[in-house]
Amino acid sequence: MSQGIRRPFEAVDFEQIQRSYPPPPEYFESDWYASPGEIARRQLLRLRERVHMAYRVPFFRKRWDDADFSPDDLQSLDDLWKAPFYTVDDLRQSIEENPPLGDYQGASFEDAAREPVRIYMSGATTGVARPTLYTQWDREVGAILTARVLYMQGVRPGDIVLNSWAYATHNGAHHYDEAAHRWLSCAVITTGTGTATSSRRQI
Repeated sequence: MSQGIRRPFEAVDFEQIQRSYPPPPEYFESDWYASPGEIARRQLLRLRERVHMAYRVPFFRKRWDDADFSPDDLQSLDDLWKAPFYTVDDLRQSIEENPPLGDYQGASFEDAAREPVRIYMSGATTGVARPTLYTQWDREVGAILTARVLYMQGVRPGDIVLNSWAYATHNGAHHYDEAAHRWLSCAVITTGTGTATSSRRQI
């Protein structure tokens, strides 16, 4: 019986994503050649959209209100500098005061009951790992942007790609895999780092 769950192909509008963020090679045949003015226009449009979304997140709303900054203040890209910055220590404090996720997330555990959500963690190189919730939209757009990078590095559809990222709680390996597999049509071999079994032996 359905409980209102949206599957990955229902949680996002894939056609709209591809129009807004063309994957390779289409991106390099179209948007890549956009004029500086057109690029700036799109950047401002998307920035304003994202900032208005972020204003619904308590972490950002409080900081922006305290600094007398409103999303409506963004009339040009240069206006972004009016927004107060934050540091990793602010995120740590957010988690401490609002465990276990902090109040800086744009998604919640409740969202996971309705659509695919992943939890990734920071690398914990300077302290305790910090969680970030990724929606299906986050993952698809992130994978498309990663696919563009791979394409610029010479990866092409049909290539056999060895993914030697460490599969762990960070998003690196997963983004790389989704980029090559879903958006570049590569055959991906997920060897990981080869620590347990060497990559040479796996191949």
